[in-house]
Amino acid sequence: MLARDDKLLKRRVEDYLWRDRSKTVSALRAILLEEFGDFDRVSIFGGMIRDIARGGKRSFQSDVDLVIDAPAEQVRQLAQKLSAKPNVFGGFGYTSARWEVDFWALETTWAHRAGYIKASSIDDLLEGTFFDWDSVHYDIKSRRLSAQDGYLQKMRSRTLGVNLIRTPSTIGNAVRAIRRILLWDLRATPDLLDFIENALANEGLGAAVTYETRKYRTSVCASYPVQDQLIEALASGNDREPFAVGSPRQLELPGLLV
Repeated sequence: MLARDDKLLKRRVEDYLWRDRSKTVSALRAILLEEFGDFDRVSIFGGMIRDIARGGKRSFQSDVDLVIDAPAEQVRQLAQKLSAKPNVFGGFGYTSARWEVDFWALETTWAHRAGYIKASSIDDLLEGTFFDWDSVHYDIKSRRLSAQDGYLQKMRSRTLGVNLIRTPSTIGNAVRAIRRILLWDLRATPDLLDFIENALANEGLGAAVTYETRKYRTSVCASYPVQDQLIEALASGNDREPFAVGSPRQLELPGLLV
């Protein structure tokens, strides 16, 4: 069930991070405190907070995205210490026995580097996500939850929209949008529908199926024989019955960067 307000969302996040005693969450807590605890400002950004907002801790079954407000060189040194691998969007990926953690220095986040936003603090990144449902973060040390104005209201309306339409991953975000709309049974804003339609027109439905199959092993796009039928399903809500399972999973690259 969707968190009714920011106070409840913050409590859900903190119950999960600081009071859950399972081995899996204890391992995450250890990573956050032991590996990232030397930085003053580290925030969990996007997907984890979004999924917990949607349905509590059981809805979160993915990796963790961190943004660190510290010089890029310090973050690079941490990545070297952790043997974390660079990703294509300016950050690093760290894999432990139980968790995958992607992390970025604030100054290396894509929207800032590309000049579409000026990020002097992590709060500024709330305007630089691709999806508006990803515009939320939780500061680990100050235990402060920050979200874009109207964040939960947008989720309550079950309408998925876009903050920054510019992206280095057009087909990737088109596929992510399609999957969220169909699997979570959402509506899309006109801007997002236009983005999807243009991406499919330029890249082709086959490219979307190929990308989705490679990334997720299965493809909802492949259920539609032609692009127009898929667009109609996204726009009208018809022909979605096989997909509307309310999946909370976020098996994808973070919307923060793409």
